Amino acid sequence: MPFRAFVSRRYLLTERHWPSPVPSCRTAASILPMQFAPTATAATHEIVKGCRRRRHQGFGRLGWSTAMRTKILLVLAALSLASPMARADQLIYITEPAGEKLFDEADEKSAYFKLATYLETEQILTFCGPATIAAVLNSLEIKRPSPPRLYPWGLFTQDLVFTPENQKIKSYAMVEEDGLVLEQINAFLINLGVKAEFHHADTIDVSKLRQLIKDTLADPNKRLIVNYTRQAIGQNGAGHVSPIGAYDAETDRALVLDVAKYKYPPVWMTLADLYKAINTIDSGSNKTRGIVVVTK
Repeated sequence: MPFRAFVSRRYLLTERHWPSPVPSCRTAASILPMQFAPTATAATHEIVKGCRRRRHQGFGRLGWSTAMRTKILLVLAALSLASPMARADQLIYITEPAGEKLFDEADEKSAYFKLATYLETEQILTFCGPATIAAVLNSLEIKRPSPPRLYPWGLFTQDLVFTPENQKIKSYAMVEEDGLVLEQINAFLINLGVKAEFHHADTIDVSKLRQLIKDTLADPNKRLIVNYTRQAIGQNGAGHVSPIGAYDAETDRALVLDVAKYKYPPVWMTLADLYKAINTIDSGSNKTRGIVVVTK
């Protein structure tokens, strides 16, 4: 079969579907089917990292070699046979009758109202971290910067979390490329004037996660951020960051306020599923994902 027809309708793309000019590394990763892009599979990571190396070495947006394209083909073909999308316990979205009922009966939901007031959609596909940070800081009502367009009023925006100190941790351009990992989210928050403590998932268990969520939601001066992968819960996408807005003890579910509003509304997921989603390897750090507890 000619290489131009190298993909089946369901899993791959014909060459005419690639953007023009040839995509950047971040775009290339996002083009791969959501259930496959980037996973813990070493070969998939190698593809994306190889693309980044080309860009950083000055090749910019040059096309991929035939060898690289062939590698992508082989990896995705193997994944399509061996790695179906993970299944989670039933996800309950707040827009459904069952989700509304859960919210009405939830044990702890006081954080929801302040977070929901300031929650906005990530402005770039990789900006779940900055969008979450901005929402959390605004909800805690700490001193806010004054964007020129809003002067004299103050507000944390996704752009304004990139202070000079935070640009040294990871620049705006690099976050556009591949987002923030757990430790970087933690460091951004500290530089912006709050206390923050991160926990990698492999250092806690479900019981500890439950206690941290309950304790955080019970304190009006605290917020909890989760860094997880959508793949573990059967959603389209990969690594993601969002805040927790409520908890229901009877069903043992937490309400994740998704900052990718164009994809999913807030979702109730069991803590078993949430733990499964955070207890995954982030290729950006080669460590497990996890949570951040933020204190005013």
